[in-house]
Amino acid sequence: MNRMTNRLAAAVLAAVALGACAPYSIAVKETPGLDMPGKFKFRMNYNVHDDLGRNITDEIMTKHLDHWLTFTELSGAVRATLEDRGYQWMSDPTEPADFIMDVCFTAFYFDKVTDEQLREMKPATLLAGRSGKNGTFTHMIVITASARAPELASDKWVTLWEARGIATDKNADIRMSGFPMVADMITRFPKPEPR
Repeated sequence: MNRMTNRLAAAVLAAVALGACAPYSIAVKETPGLDMPGKFKFRMNYNVHDDLGRNITDEIMTKHLDHWLTFTELSGAVRATLEDRGYQWMSDPTEPADFIMDVCFTAFYFDKVTDEQLREMKPATLLAGRSGKNGTFTHMIVITASARAPELASDKWVTLWEARGIATDKNADIRMSGFPMVADMITRFPKPEPR
């Protein structure tokens, strides 16, 4: 186990031991006909993007440092969990990767966001969640795996897999329910084939 995985495991155990881990639900979508035989190299998308795909990393790093730090922590948890499952993280951008993982999470909370809006929200790094009148927060994490579709004659990236986790609790910090959700979501990601 590497150091990042040890920290993730310790955070999950601490959250569960303290009873801070809220119940959550996870929905997984897979694109039919697009599978990943022989694909085990992945890269993390460290670009913060809006729902139109525009890169807003610089703005978030300078104006919302707390969101940037949460993003890097959740992305690190996804990376470490995938590595523990047998996938290989490609840190060198010049090396090809078979797929890219993207992490999105609730960073802003409004009282008028419905359950349906949460389920249908287009992935963007910083999502909208719900703040309840009773002091609760509805958090969401969306993790996607995208790859170039070999049957398409273009460089278009398609989403192979998406997991969407939603939890409601009284803690405004998404990390308390987020780390356990990330660990559970990645267990639902297909295991790599033996190499």
